[in-house]
Amino acid sequence: MLIRKGLIIIVVLLVSFCCTAVHAMESTSYKIPAVTISGGGEDQMSSHSYKMQDVKGQSVIGHGTTPTDDIGLGGTYTLLPPKVPFEPYPTLEAELEDDGWIQETNITREGEDIKITWRYDPARGDTDVEIHASSGPGDEYDTSGFTLKSSVSRGVYQEVYAGIAHDGNNYYFRVVPAGSADIFDPRNNSITVGKVETQLPADKYVFIALSFQEEMVSLQGILGEQVGSGGDFLWWDELTSKHNGAKYSGAWVGDGKDKNLRMGEGFILRAQSDTSVALVGRFGTLKAPYVMSLVGNPGYNLIAYPYPTSVILEDTGITPEAPSNLLRWSVNEQVYEQATYDGSSWIGAFSGVNNLELGSPRYYRPKIGLDWVIRFP
Repeated sequence: MLIRKGLIIIVVLLVSFCCTAVHAMESTSYKIPAVTISGGGEDQMSSHSYKMQDVKGQSVIGHGTTPTDDIGLGGTYTLLPPKVPFEPYPTLEAELEDDGWIQETNITREGEDIKITWRYDPARGDTDVEIHASSGPGDEYDTSGFTLKSSVSRGVYQEVYAGIAHDGNNYYFRVVPAGSADIFDPRNNSITVGKVETQLPADKYVFIALSFQEEMVSLQGILGEQVGSGGDFLWWDELTSKHNGAKYSGAWVGDGKDKNLRMGEGFILRAQSDTSVALVGRFGTLKAPYVMSLVGNPGYNLIAYPYPTSVILEDTGITPEAPSNLLRWSVNEQVYEQATYDGSSWIGAFSGVNNLELGSPRYYRPKIGLDWVIRFP
């Protein structure tokens, strides 16, 4: 960036990122070049396509995103990533359409049991219901696999399935009026609920995500006691490029214990002994598009697809530009596997980097910051 006239001090911005498996929770730093100009004159520095803003966060007059912008003001300035808002996360809730005869369908895990609850449209009143389910080890959501699991009399608003929380299967449930010709018709019920189970090998970091359209879920609400005593939870703050964490010892303690997970956000777990976690949630059709702000190079975002299926990154609403980077975590090797987008394909040491598997997040570094409007089936 070409800088002219006046006394201008460029404040150094540090961006940290975790790079190796052995030091998975340690960081190295990337340092943006800085220059100082006194009493006029000019100099040049690499801006990494960053905007220039003053210390109050106001854009500098005449600022730009190219490496040769002219600045004619004095003062103190800092380089900040483009499109990083001061209120970076959506404040709206991810509200699902819910206009069927069966409404307010929800799912919770209570110890080893899975509990499903619902209400009826007051205008149509109570009715007998059927619960159809699809299940299997590692299964993704597929409308072809549903069979009748339970019949429930009118006036009842819940069904409990004992002992299935950690039975090794994924489950998806549809609660509909008895005798429905089409159990997927939103006029019967707009919402599907499910449970996805993920294995946690002892003393290994596992990257995981909630595969449902749930927004701002508490750490206690999503995990509870499942990782066991001494278990770790880590989340990635893309604005500071640091991990924040919490540890379980009868309750969650630590700086990250009050973390609320956003839709599309991945996180990291580690258990002291072999175990599994069952994550539950709802999905359907959102009333409004869901937007997540992603930081650009040199920052990373830990993202996942908030729907119970695998998907190609480019089908989620993200159009990568060269150069962009993806990092996948190998649970077995406890190392990152990296690939770079060259404008036409992903080049790296492993294949399928842009295939976001069920509940499996990626570190994604786009060329520039962007607003991710998440695309759903």
